[in-house]
Amino acid sequence: TGKTEEWVYDIEVDDDGHCFYADNILVHNSQFISIRCITDFFRRQNNLPENLIDWSDEWKLKLWKYVEDFVENDLNPYVQNLVKEKYRSENPGVLRYSLEYIADTGIYESKKHYGVRKIVSEGPEVVDKIKYSGIELKKGNVPPMVKEILGDIYGGVLTKRWKSDDFRKYLSAAYEKFIRLGVDEIAFWKGYGTERESTGFLEMMKGTTGIAKACTFYNQIIDKMGLGKLYDHILVGDKVRFLYVKPSNKFAINVLAYKPDQYPKEFGEIFQIDYDVMWEKLIINTLRNFLVATGFPNFDPRNMNMMEIDDL
Repeated sequence: TGKTEEWVYDIEVDDDGHCFYADNILVHNSQFISIRCITDFFRRQNNLPENLIDWSDEWKLKLWKYVEDFVENDLNPYVQNLVKEKYRSENPGVLRYSLEYIADTGIYESKKHYGVRKIVSEGPEVVDKIKYSGIELKKGNVPPMVKEILGDIYGGVLTKRWKSDDFRKYLSAAYEKFIRLGVDEIAFWKGYGTERESTGFLEMMKGTTGIAKACTFYNQIIDKMGLGKLYDHILVGDKVRFLYVKPSNKFAINVLAYKPDQYPKEFGEIFQIDYDVMWEKLIINTLRNFLVATGFPNFDPRNMNMMEIDDL
């Protein structure tokens, strides 16, 4: 399109949908690069502490200026020349980097999925705050108590520089707390978007999603128990709570949904929360990429026999 005076907006999303096809061209809204080698050189050159958080505000702002000069005078001319020479572009300015923030610590799980402790942000302004992008504790379907556990874990690594032993100790304590949480504290938030046909009482057509099953099961069970006048039925389009229950109940089901703040008290004598499955879904699965990014060993407090070789 050539040069334009209009603003360019950097939009972040919670899933991998930031890549898409536009007029048969695969496009992506943005990318970022790490320039730790530049900040490390500046630190060594000026004999500064290893951790940026320990620097004076004056030196933090000097680092911003140093890095900004590098981006504008070295990085951008290099990549734009690369675009011009390699891709024969008449507008090499289509690729341009700008300094968004400088972070002291970071957990990079995958592209667009990370947590960092920002030290200097655009302005420039000296700050001390955590920025998350794309990871579970930012998503609306995660229960607040679970977000608190995940926030403690990420914050412990980013601000307290936890080692693997700190992580394991916290996760063990968190598990003991987790298995005492109530229904509303542990249930996912989900949207009931597509109805599926029921082939009978608590029977669904093949290929039915878990949320569709859970909503249909709830509606059928409250009708069966004569509770339809006490609790609202779930309708397509509703935002609901979803959880896994132990299949040993008299209805032999393992998923259940309910309207927010309307979990029937009568269900308390019938269904038991399957804490093992909920822990697996909400915590263990969520932390898989975290473990790869931090290099921490796999650990699950449900199996306390797991240990590192250094513990022997």
